Amino acid sequence: MTRDKQQQFERIHGRGDLALFSLLMTLCNIVSHRLTILSVWWCEISCSFSMVESSSNRLLIAGLTAAFVSYLYSVYTKPDHKVPFFMEEALIKSWQKMMQVPSIQFKNILIGINSDVDLIVSGTQMMSRLNVQPSSAVDHHEIQTLQQVEEMFALSFSRGVPTERFVANSALFNELISVAETKLSSAEAAIGGNAALIAHNIASDFEHAEVVLVGPIGPKLKALLHPRISTQNSTVIARDEYHLIMEFRYGETWGDYVAPSYSRFITSHDHFSSSAIIIDMFFNTIPNFRPDLIVLTGLHLLEFQAKELWTEKLTVIKRNLNQARRRIPFHLELGHMSNKEFVKMLLHKVIPYVDSLALSEQELMIISHVGGGPYADQYPLKSITIHAHKATEILDWLLHEYGPRKSEENSKRRYFRLGRVYVHSLTFHMIATRGTEWSNGAASLAAGAVAAAEIACGQKKSGGDLDSLELRVSEVHLVDKSTDRKYRFNAHNPIASWMREEVLFIYTPILLCKHPAKTVGVAQAVDANALMYSQFFKLY
Repeated sequence: MTRDKQQQFERIHGRGDLALFSLLMTLCNIVSHRLTILSVWWCEISCSFSMVESSSNRLLIAGLTAAFVSYLYSVYTKPDHKVPFFMEEALIKSWQKMMQVPSIQFKNILIGINSDVDLIVSGTQMMSRLNVQPSSAVDHHEIQTLQQVEEMFALSFSRGVPTERFVANSALFNELISVAETKLSSAEAAIGGNAALIAHNIASDFEHAEVVLVGPIGPKLKALLHPRISTQNSTVIARDEYHLIMEFRYGETWGDYVAPSYSRFITSHDHFSSSAIIIDMFFNTIPNFRPDLIVLTGLHLLEFQAKELWTEKLTVIKRNLNQARRRIPFHLELGHMSNKEFVKMLLHKVIPYVDSLALSEQELMIISHVGGGPYADQYPLKSITIHAHKATEILDWLLHEYGPRKSEENSKRRYFRLGRVYVHSLTFHMIATRGTEWSNGAASLAAGAVAAAEIACGQKKSGGDLDSLELRVSEVHLVDKSTDRKYRFNAHNPIASWMREEVLFIYTPILLCKHPAKTVGVAQAVDANALMYSQFFKLY
């Protein structure tokens, strides 16, 4: 209160009331940084009402306000009482409360088949060091020239979506790695490959779990991996395989292009991760290790090989899946794919024969496109993500089309196993399950949502800042068009679930990082945590 206002107040109400008013406003200021906006408003308005002419009303309101402020102050200063005051904190705490450890936990986990070292750089800086200028955004199935590198980066950059391509020219790929290592001081070497990342996350966060990783392990990757991860001598390679991760930021400009979101363009030149030798070693490990969860990932790398090669390898994988014990769940995690013919064969030869599937909205849309599912004509996506109700339709179609049917026990569908699908999109996560084998879905979804926020913003290591997180969904939005079901956001109860015939859907919006610390590895952290909070039980 200014000096003039103090004098005016004193003339009207007296010096005693001025002291009372000042005391109340001081109390409001003390607790204002910890109260909700509504509480602060009430406190200050109540103090203002003490300026009314009626002495009795003035004293009554002042007394009530003082009691109210004192109560709030005592509550919020208790050392054992911490209440969330921000939506982001309330949301995270709600998820954490839902993360109930399953009664039957996965203890022995076998993971394969891709592993490498990720070399993470700024994409625009990399283009500058390569002395290339932005031109046309052109799609290429594989890369042979530096110009094709530039055109593919322009495509990924302008769309704001993750893209991965194989560099068939080994000399060109070696040049790219050399430039990144020698001319970019900000280049970061990190664990790469879906299988290695999932293994590292499980080994780091779940001490009870024994993790075996089957994939090519070079000296640098071995040093980066968690020491609790077991590897095989037969998969050791003398030189690491690299993936070059060219990241870009939301709003970043490159020539006339403006990135609509945070994402990356990935180049690779793998020899071992998708080789027949590694695939054989992976399945041969099952009888000796006797896992209770098998995670298969890295199959997207096969699409860069000749058709006859990936056809043969997918056939081998299908045969091994059918020969495995059905009481051991197989989980398949998909990476970015663009070859429609390959995706169609993957959909028919592998996806029906795994118990669980994890994928992004990009993979979900291309699968629906090649399989003739819902919204098949909307691939490729025109926007960065999809609406939740579209994901619901596609997940329902996937589980009914590629899951088991008791009415068709005499057909080939008697071997179908798909009963769980986890989709992680930019703005929401959703689990759909069919049958009774998979349970603890809400805890699984909550664990995935927490992991997404922690990894993207680097909060797991640094402790993080809630100001770096935000929600990008409408307060009310459609999640199931067929039943006109709408989701109403509540930070204290963020997870919604509903049944649609035999399928259980569980849904939550997620927190996005405004300025992500990384764009790679988030999906694998989500997958690892969501799996470890899931429960699987099958009698036969």
